[in-house]
Amino acid sequence: MAEPITFVHAADIHLGASFKGIDSNSSRVARQLIDAIPRAFSTIIETCVQEKVDFLVLSGDTFNEGNISYAAQSCFFKGMQRLNDAEIDVYLCTGNHDPLEGWGRRTQLLPPNVHVFPAGEPGYLLYEKHGVRVGLAGRSFQGRRERSDLSEGLTRSGLERALGPLDYGIGVLHTGIDDGDYAPCTIDALLAASMDYWALGHIHLARSVSDRAPIYYAGSPQGLDINESHRHGCLLVTLKKAAESTIPSITQVETASIAWETRTFDVSPLDDELDLERELVETGQHLLSRHGRPVCLRLHLVGRTPLHGMLAVRQNREDMRDLVSSRCKNGFLWLWMTDIIDDTQPALDIEKLQQADLFPSLIIRQAALMDEGLDDICVALLRDTHRKAHIDTLLESLDEKAALERARTICLDALVGEEDR
Repeated sequence: MAEPITFVHAADIHLGASFKGIDSNSSRVARQLIDAIPRAFSTIIETCVQEKVDFLVLSGDTFNEGNISYAAQSCFFKGMQRLNDAEIDVYLCTGNHDPLEGWGRRTQLLPPNVHVFPAGEPGYLLYEKHGVRVGLAGRSFQGRRERSDLSEGLTRSGLERALGPLDYGIGVLHTGIDDGDYAPCTIDALLAASMDYWALGHIHLARSVSDRAPIYYAGSPQGLDINESHRHGCLLVTLKKAAESTIPSITQVETASIAWETRTFDVSPLDDELDLERELVETGQHLLSRHGRPVCLRLHLVGRTPLHGMLAVRQNREDMRDLVSSRCKNGFLWLWMTDIIDDTQPALDIEKLQQADLFPSLIIRQAALMDEGLDDICVALLRDTHRKAHIDTLLESLDEKAALERARTICLDALVGEEDR
């Protein structure tokens, strides 16, 4: 029976990419943001060396663009040479960000351990060590848009026709699966290929594509913007023979040096700016402690508050952002608040509105009467509205009292002018 093999599956490194939506006046923050992607790539390389893997698979978008900067090239070539010195092979396909047509003669300058899958036709490569034969089938993007199915021909039978009997078969592909612009393919086709593992790239979230076979997106090693707040890393994969089947063992290795977070914060319990500042600093410190690495945070403020007028002024929000960011530091850890989004509403003084004895007070009294006991007709109307709006799924969790409170608030908002709040 064949010995197990172990490899690292990584993708979507995007060497040379810049972070968007960050306007930091801190040189320390700016420097670490610039270094974050190369640092994540270096962690992948060191993981390969420390784990003594058999090889590394890179499933596209190693670079962020075809016009590759010198710094990005240097980082990549040093990593490849480090693996060459450790006698670790590399198998890579290109993706939509780094299509093969943009590599030029760079492929000729790579050390001998690096193998690039061709574009235009399936590529079949053999890894052999201590009698274990592993076939890798892959195909690269030729240009930025690949609307044809690049998985065609990437099959176990195709591998064995080209390479002979194999112990393991691995597919390598950059694909959006059902996305027509990015090498679309079907899960059924990948399953029918009978591979022991599919190493996919293009989706920045590490995930399994099917529960019937090991078909995995590795995700990206470093989040590139605020929308990528999930975990980032590479996959450490071991394939082991057991009777007539292959059993995979898959572990995500975290590689990101900077975490992204989006938080919604309800400011309605707070009375003044100092309370808000204190709460935001505590939130930032908590995030630093939880992640154990620097954090870029987008904050979404909601709720009714007397602070609404202050928060509506952009300069005030920017001042609060900078102040909180400056106070959230802990050794090498820092937090940078990218922006504060104000979605607060003015506070409604219900008691004042009742005392005024105008039309809003009638709305308040009527809502209070209804709150004492929603009759069957009201409940029926609420449920009928949900059905007509084709949101029947909400019926099971419909909170009639919450709906009444929301209706009262909407009515009062429409009746009460800003100056009366």
